[in-house]
Amino acid sequence: MNYSELDYRKSIDYLHSLEKFGIKLGLERIKKLLAALGNPEKDFKTIHVAGTNGKGSVCAMIASVLKESNYKTGLYTSPHLIDFRERIVINGKKIPKQKISVLIKDMRRVADKMRPHPTYFEFITALAFKYFSEQKVDFAVVEVGMGGRFDATNVIYPEVSIITNVSFEHTEHLGKTIKKIAKEKAGIIKCGRPVITSAKGVALKVIENKCKELKSNLIILDEKSFDEKDMNINNQKFVLYGVKEDYNLTSRLVGKHQMLNACCAVACAELLGIRKGYVIKGIKNVFWPGRFEVVQKNPVIILDGAHNPDGIKALKNTLVKIFGNKKIFFVISICSDKDIEKMIREIAPLVKEIVITKHAVMNRAANPLVIKKLAEKHVSKYANNIVVKKTVKTALNYVRKKARKDDIICVTGSIFTVAGAKEVL
Repeated sequence: MNYSELDYRKSIDYLHSLEKFGIKLGLERIKKLLAALGNPEKDFKTIHVAGTNGKGSVCAMIASVLKESNYKTGLYTSPHLIDFRERIVINGKKIPKQKISVLIKDMRRVADKMRPHPTYFEFITALAFKYFSEQKVDFAVVEVGMGGRFDATNVIYPEVSIITNVSFEHTEHLGKTIKKIAKEKAGIIKCGRPVITSAKGVALKVIENKCKELKSNLIILDEKSFDEKDMNINNQKFVLYGVKEDYNLTSRLVGKHQMLNACCAVACAELLGIRKGYVIKGIKNVFWPGRFEVVQKNPVIILDGAHNPDGIKALKNTLVKIFGNKKIFFVISICSDKDIEKMIREIAPLVKEIVITKHAVMNRAANPLVIKKLAEKHVSKYANNIVVKKTVKTALNYVRKKARKDDIICVTGSIFTVAGAKEVL
């Protein structure tokens, strides 16, 4: 191991040490930290993306389109799957290890003197903005971490704000009603700057009212914004009806929900004046791991980070669309703060065998025995094969030994479950 690798590991250890400061919503600390760093977030144009589901995919699509348009494009997302550096990317290339070490060393001189100390997410958000500034990106596509209004990313004044959709999540921080959660997400809307959303119902009304208040033009998208042509395990083809023109698109991100996500990305591209050819190429080339990602065939192994009822419903619909009523081996671990029963009930009719396990991230995984009890209630109507394994690795190894070449294995329940599978595969 050379010095730079050792230094990098120490830097990552330092970042992990910041987790002790917990989740603290608010902008005071991040603004103070960024000011001490020279306000790097003001050095480039930004696109800001919030939403319960799909915001990472939308970010990846927009970044891909901007890259094809020859813009130097930063992409800041969370969480990561395997490597921390996945969070901070320029034109598809992860931030170098040495650069992380240097930036953290410099930033600690400021952050470690602050009281209260910046949280983990605040620190890495500032790190991303500092890196993008130093590298002179033209655009940064920025994914909200949690909510929006008091999220550490909400210090930017974006060219476009996007709110994909709104459903129940992080209710202990964002509120226990859709109206309250939508209000938090609508907090990213800035005066006079355009807004794109595919939200519905009460959430849409909240967003509409906020846009009226701030005189921001609102583009509303729904399933009438596209027509599906073909969907298979490798890609999908669809016609997307943009605000300015229509697009015949092919994408490796599969599922009807991804077509709607593409509508958000294309609407953003149109607002930015991106040429049609670049849009088509950007959507075709985008890859976003852990989203209906097929990592093996014979048997088929699919990794999907669906982590809440709406995400699981979208996954189920995609599985049915591609495979019909074929029964599936599920490997699943779910975070304890999710509506586990709704998620299990949603996939129950598709289950051939369900293997319940526990992912290894920050002790957030639900007790497998809790999930098993719910599976016995809902899955047993369709299949009697309910198994518990200690780790994602042992669960996946168990299923791979049982599955035949024509079977389907789906690993889901959390992006952390997918991460555990990727370390094995």
